[in-house]
Amino acid sequence: MSRSSSSIRTALAGAGAIGLAGLIANVANILTTFALSHLLVSRQYGSFNVLVYIFLILTMPGYAVIVAVVRQLTIWKSNSEFENSKAIVARWRLLAIIITAGVFILSLIFGRHLSQELAVRDWSDLPPILVAGTGWLLLSIDRGIIQAELAYRNMARNLLVEGLVRTAVTLILVIAGLGVEGAMLGILASAVLADLDARLSIASFIGQNRPNDREHLADVEIAISGESPMPHFESSRYVVDFFVGLCGLAMLAALAGVDVVIIGHQDPGGSGSYAAIAVISKVLFFAALILSGYLLPEATSRWHKGQSALNPLVITLCILTSCWAALEVFSMFFARYFMKLVFPHRLMADVGHLPVLVAAMGLLGLSVIIVYYFMGIGRGEVLAILLLALVSLLVVVGNSKGRPGFVVRGDLIVQLGLFACLLAYLVFVSFRSSKIIEI
Repeated sequence: MSRSSSSIRTALAGAGAIGLAGLIANVANILTTFALSHLLVSRQYGSFNVLVYIFLILTMPGYAVIVAVVRQLTIWKSNSEFENSKAIVARWRLLAIIITAGVFILSLIFGRHLSQELAVRDWSDLPPILVAGTGWLLLSIDRGIIQAELAYRNMARNLLVEGLVRTAVTLILVIAGLGVEGAMLGILASAVLADLDARLSIASFIGQNRPNDREHLADVEIAISGESPMPHFESSRYVVDFFVGLCGLAMLAALAGVDVVIIGHQDPGGSGSYAAIAVISKVLFFAALILSGYLLPEATSRWHKGQSALNPLVITLCILTSCWAALEVFSMFFARYFMKLVFPHRLMADVGHLPVLVAAMGLLGLSVIIVYYFMGIGRGEVLAILLLALVSLLVVVGNSKGRPGFVVRGDLIVQLGLFACLLAYLVFVSFRSSKIIEI
């Protein structure tokens, strides 16, 4: 077998493991959401959706932390300094714990007032989700270490732990009568147990004898338990990586959800039916975020070794495209029957727009993958392209007057333009690069 074929098989195994685990976790979470629509009364379900949206916003800095951690640890490895990183990693974790504790205290002090502003029925539902969202920083640090180690099976297991624990604990607590608070405690429990699993994964690297991977083994062993002097820490580089990651992910999240927000503002009475199709289509956005757990460390590692990172990029794009194709077929032929089972009739008005919205989110998912590639190789200029796309989408959707057909078509055009610009920039960067091309 040629080295190229072996490399492709290895890449498919790593990306496939993460993709499959993410698919299972996402399906479990979606089914949980559908179940809660029947287990919770209307007012409770409204509070649940508000709190979940808050949680998603709070996790965005965590995804940016992963970008910064993976890039910094990769730089240390390439400079033979990764083995001395225990003190820096410990600082990151301590800071995350302090932030989480501070948010918990503030939520107890100001929780009642904040819950009124957010239209959350019971203020006691708020602290668990705020702690889970900020505690995501700690999980992100540990996931960043796992990704820097290129331990994709461990990452896949961690995704399964998070998704399945969230489903099981949430349903148990809600059925037990805890309502929205039970759902929030389920999300918190999944974050805590996922972080414990991540720490176990990191610890398992110590003393593990893996063929042809002794360098990675030594890296992680010292990172967890070494007592070596402090490494050279490029704080400015870390801040830049975090800023690029945070701004990029914030704009990607806005590109994924601004249509729901604006329709909710312009047409509150009809927003529910649009939100129903949005729940299905946004799966592709979250699938892209999950697949980044493979692409980001691969792109970063290969780029710093002077190699091409196009192989993992192409493989990741192909996996997401296959998911997009499957969801597109579902939206065209089976969505109406499926939605009748899980949604009341009043939320069926916009089901005919689902194929177009899935196409728009499929293009956005591909854009997310390419953006993660650029963040992995340190090309922060991509933020300018994202900003232009976001402004364009705000203008198009803002002038829709709450008409779903106009929104989904405008969204599709903007997402197509974004993908085309990113693809053109990718070709430009690849052409101008002096890196070794090994495809």
